Amino acid sequence: MGVQQLEEAWALRAGAREARLLAAPHVPAALSQLGIVRPGDRLVAFADDFADAFVHGFDCCDVALVGSPSVEAFAAASENFDASLDAEGPHLWWFVNSIGGFGLRVPNLRALGRAAREVRALFVVDNTVASAFGCDPLRLGAALSLEALDRVCAGKAPRKLVAASVARSQRKRHRVDAAAECAHALFAGCGALALDLSTEEAGALERGLDTLRPRPCAGRVSGRQRDDAQRALSRTELASRPCGCSGNPRARLWPGS
Repeated sequence: MGVQQLEEAWALRAGAREARLLAAPHVPAALSQLGIVRPGDRLVAFADDFADAFVHGFDCCDVALVGSPSVEAFAAASENFDASLDAEGPHLWWFVNSIGGFGLRVPNLRALGRAAREVRALFVVDNTVASAFGCDPLRLGAALSLEALDRVCAGKAPRKLVAASVARSQRKRHRVDAAAECAHALFAGCGALALDLSTEEAGALERGLDTLRPRPCAGRVSGRQRDDAQRALSRTELASRPCGCSGNPRARLWPGS
């Protein structure tokens, strides 16, 4: 596969409108490299262990680091900033790490995405490790999702690569998502050069994409389903029904149990 085909394959897997591959040591560096965070913008970030990357990598804008990936923390750091969702800006960015944020779950990401739209912020999620199969930030309200591809390439790519994906702007009932539309306009006009991948790098990424879903899902997803089902069973009287009954969640999750 060429670079364009790999980007299209990643966009399809991530449910994105468009995706771009970059050579960068980590996600904050890739975000800076895209050039979509511009002078006059404010970047509110739960930086986890990348605080220095934000402090030194975004000199052009106002960076506010928060100590908690909560709606309240992000809202407080966004006060007195008149954000715009026009391509000209100024833009308010909310950045969170979906794995580094201890205790952060799908409902938290959804709440952050909803709150970001209320203040006209562009919600960006570092989805490294969770990957396309585990946490789907673009469906939870993120305008932009970035993911370091070390694990996707199984450590076999000579350089560190990052995938950046922009959300689709068409939402339910044919409504247009203004934040996603703004992010796409910035994404399309960022002027970043197309990545030049070596044959070795392209091969490592292509093999990783081919095996990504079956490789990690077998243990993690079924384990999560089992945990969820066990909690449900302990709270309901369905636990007393014999396995195989149509109303028993155990039968739906594990046919033949």
